Order: sequence, then C-alpha cells, then structure tokens
Amino acid sequence: MYGVDDNGHVSPVLGMFSCSRSRRLEGFGSFDTLFSPVRSMVSEDEEDELFPDHEKDFGDDLILEWAKENKNDLLQIICGYHAMPLPQRGNGIVFQPLDHLQAIEYKRPPASDLGFCNNYLASFEAAKVNAKLAAAEEALALSIWTTATVCRVLSLENVLTLVAGVLLEKQVVVVCPNLGVLSAVVLSLVPMIRPFQWQSLLLPILPRQMLDFLDAPVPFIVGIQHRPADLKIKPSNLVHVNVLKNQVKMCHLPVLPRYKELVSELRPLHGRLSLESSVAKRHPVYRCNEVQVFPVAVLKLKPLFVRAIFLILGNFSFTKALTACWFL
Repeated sequence: MYGVDDNGHVSPVLGMFSCSRSRRLEGFGSFDTLFSPVRSMVSEDEEDELFPDHEKDFGDDLILEWAKENKNDLLQIICGYHAMPLPQRGNGIVFQPLDHLQAIEYKRPPASDLGFCNNYLASFEAAKVNAKLAAAEEALALSIWTTATVCRVLSLENVLTLVAGVLLEKQVVVVCPNLGVLSAVVLSLVPMIRPFQWQSLLLPILPRQMLDFLDAPVPFIVGIQHRPADLKIKPSNLVHVNVLKNQVKMCHLPVLPRYKELVSELRPLHGRLSLESSVAKRHPVYRCNEVQVFPVAVLKLKPLFVRAIFLILGNFSFTKALTACWFL
C-alpha cells in the first residue's frame, strides 16, 4: 500500500498504481503535488485518466496518516473534518482542527427551532419533510453571519430595495471586490426571503471567465468582484448593488406594503448590526460579536419581511391557516 517518491516521502498512493502508471506520473513531478495545499497543475481530463474513481478514494485514515507524517496541516484539517460524523438534530460536535488551534463547537438546531410545527410536517412525505427541514436549517445557519454582514454594508433602505427585487424575481447583480463580503451579501437573501425559496440561479461568486452567464434571460442572483464595462442587461430587469458605495440601482420597483411601518420596526435592529455601532467598527465585517447576538437571534426566528409577505398574500385563505404553524 505504500511507496517512496523521488523526495523520499512515503505516500499512501504509490502502492495502488502499476509500474506503468508510475512512469507516466513522473512527467508531472513529485507525488507531493497530490497532497499539496495548492491546486495541481494537471488538467481535469489528465487527472481522470490517471486516477479512475476507484483509485481516488484512498480513505481518510490513510491520507490523514500521510499528512501527519509530512506535516501537511491543511490536509490534516480537511481529512479530520471530512471524517466527522454528522450529528443528529439537536446534538452537537466539537472539532479540533489541530492540537495548537482552538476547538470549534457546533450544535445542530433541533427541528423545533426551524419554524415548523408537527401538524404541518405530518402532511408531507418523509422525503419532502427532510427537504424542507434541510432548507430551513441552511437558512438558519446562513442568517447567523450573513444578516450581520449585509446590515453593516448596506443601509436599511437599500436592504429593503434589494429584497423587493428578489421577491419580484429580477436579475440581481451584487458587486464587491471583497470575496467574503460579496458571498455574505448574496447568501443573506436566502434566510431573508423565508418562507420562500429562490428557485432560479444563485451564485455567490461568479468567476470572471463565466460572465457570459449574465446574458441569461432568467432571474438570477450573482456576485461579481468588478462590473464589466460591456454588461448588457435590460434596465427593466436589473437590480445593481454596489457594496462599496452602499448603492442599489434598479428599475422602478413597488415598495413593500406598509413600508414606513416596516422601516420603523427594523431600524433599531439594523442599527445594532450596522457600521454605526462603535463595537462593529473594531471587527471584520463578516464577524458577529456578542453585542449582535440578540438582534441576529430575532432576525433568525422572525425573518425581516415575513409580515410584508403575508400582507401581499393575505387575501388567500391558505396563508392564514399556515401562518401560525410556520412562524410561531
């Protein structure tokens, strides 16, 4: 199962290849590149040819042992995380990345914290129940850090405009050179439009070489680092968000129902999460501190725009029957 590469390192992979394959691999350099933290220079087609699927799965224990022997910290962390069992809802796990790093604790929320009552879930098949719980759990996890970020980089009025564009299924382009902030702003829309789910294209970061996707004639939410000069989207469908300038440019959009009331209620919560807070200024924009825990918890349990959404749908009898079940 083991072999020695040109640099004298023991690799768990070498014994799995025939001699002819080993000779073919010599042209691509040392076997250290197979476990290097940086991306291999071998193309995907060449990699598929060299490593069929049954030869790629070496096992976490085997790779972790190799990573420890060669002091590859990043690979140790990835293998250790991949080997962690998924906790049941309501239970937690403690992940120790490396001995000298702080342990990471995570508690998976119980189903009762996801906004559904048993009577509502009992009306669906098991597969659909699991899908609904998974979507709600994802939104809850995202809301913990993305909501704080979007409130600290966009004004409340701009946040409301952005969400209105999403609810109307416009083409939303978020521009920010900071990848962490960019992805957070895009992903914050997932929890904020609950109980709805975005059904079209959502890409937190659109690679530069894939900007042609912006020509798609469908609703989308995408994040890009820089706006291309030749961006061609019909103004009637475009919502353009410039995070650095705290600007949202869009076509004419109707305001959410009871807009002034909504702004008045959300202003204190937004203020505690925004850059107006002296505490927030001392931390990275993506980090949520203890002072922000309370308003974030409120936003998690009662999404920002749920009242406005049900005002829109209030004339439909089914929404009245489900309101108490979904959000109490």
